[in-house]
Amino acid sequence: ADILQKELKTNLGTHYIPNPFVGQYQFHTEANIEQTVKMLDFKPRFEMEEGIKAYIPEIIRLYETEVLAK
Repeated sequence: ADILQKELKTNLGTHYIPNPFVGQYQFHTEANIEQTVKMLDFKPRFEMEEGIKAYIPEIIRLYETEVLAK
């Protein structure tokens, strides 16, 4: 949320809602790719912040076509 707000130049705060999928949803994930890097000699093309920044135009497009168009 913080990265998105920084890239979108907003300060809207974060609003958390109760998850209706309690018991069916993994609440905490951590993308530890150490084994992937080691075993497959994999090197990510983007850091997370760079990937989000690259995705911003698509987020804006979807917002304009899916939310504002209604």
